[in-house]
Amino acid sequence: MRSCCLVVAFLRGNPASLYDCFIMDGTGGPFVHTELVLRDQAGRCRAYTALEGVGGVVPVPPHAYGPEWALVSVPLAPDMLRRVYAGLLALLAARIPYNRADLWQCCLPFFLPFEADLDCARGDTWQRGVFCSQLACLVLRRAAREGCLPASSAWRARLEAVNSRGCSPNALFLLLAPIKRN
Repeated sequence: MRSCCLVVAFLRGNPASLYDCFIMDGTGGPFVHTELVLRDQAGRCRAYTALEGVGGVVPVPPHAYGPEWALVSVPLAPDMLRRVYAGLLALLAARIPYNRADLWQCCLPFFLPFEADLDCARGDTWQRGVFCSQLACLVLRRAAREGCLPASSAWRARLEAVNSRGCSPNALFLLLAPIKRN
């Protein structure tokens, strides 16, 4: 029997895509997209992300995460998996749109100290929406606050210090790098 986990999947950009190159150059790394994947003890997966043009926060069909993906897996107790899942369902019910307006802050984060971050516990207040890595950052922050993640207090402090409105896939990957090594 497998253990339950929350996986943050990071998609590497395609160097032949001008859009991907813009994201990679602007955010200083190889990643252009993130998805959250919940895996239960039976190995069943549910995946979620924020996508432009399809309604913002949405479920996505779990798929084979091939070599173009980097995965960071965080173990969860079954009851904690249910709590994270319930939180994601609440976000879906809130019909949160895609946040295109803040994407520039992932490339030029110098205004972030003057920007109010979203409350990770109040998804119903995210009227401006979220983008993919912002969603992952906020879900992880809420899970850490609720004791769902077996992360160190130092890692939790780093997660709290990040303003989600400028949290690119590359910034989030660097934040999670200590977990990946464990």
